Amino acid sequence: MMLIFGLMLLLQTAACLDRFCRFDQSDPCYTALGHTLNLLMVLDTSEYDLKIIKRINNTQDDPVCRVKNGRMRMSECDLYNNRPEVIVINGTLIINRVIRADSGNYTLTLDRADGTETSRDLQVIVEGLDRFCRFDQSDPCYAALGHKLNLLMVLDASEYDLKIIKRINNTKDDPVCRVKNGRMRMSECDLYNNRPEVTVINGTLIINRVIRADSGNYTLTLDRADGTETSRDLQVIVEGKKRGDQKV
Repeated sequence: MMLIFGLMLLLQTAACLDRFCRFDQSDPCYTALGHTLNLLMVLDTSEYDLKIIKRINNTQDDPVCRVKNGRMRMSECDLYNNRPEVIVINGTLIINRVIRADSGNYTLTLDRADGTETSRDLQVIVEGLDRFCRFDQSDPCYAALGHKLNLLMVLDASEYDLKIIKRINNTKDDPVCRVKNGRMRMSECDLYNNRPEVTVINGTLIINRVIRADSGNYTLTLDRADGTETSRDLQVIVEGKKRGDQKV
């Protein structure tokens, strides 16, 4: 009984660490160092001869890996040479333990039997357990459940009075947190009420343990002493599962 429970717990924990991306997605694929990355190439590999290229110098010497009949051809796979943890299953490239060298820009080419060829590009970004985002970035900020999230607001917080708003109903009742002289004003911070793991250091909002409620759309307003105000928006997406979230 204990053995079965242990296996169930192991499976649940492993599921928390998986990241799923697709070669046809437009946004970058973020993954964590040491975790499992699943890259969907095609749904039916029997229709194609596949070639994964890591674009380093954009020359014929860039590392490649060929996949035929749903299997990696190890004699033509210098990209994942000596990495038995990298496999292909049902049209998905699975990296069971991501390393820093997996970061980069990739092209997947698909060759049909009739001679036609198409290609798809993907950028992979490997991060540590800490996630770093900025309020002035245009793409969403992806953070892992239970991990640490660093949100850069401004380089010099002493120049501004800051207000972080989580936009839920877009009304004055939306939760806010005010930052003055580089410090959170807890009497005016219902957004992070009773969360001592959330701090501000050197103009960066630091959430030391991300929870699901941190997902959402935020606006940061910056008020200068001269009365001018600017604002920046950011979408935060929390990914991953707690152990108790998955049914077995």
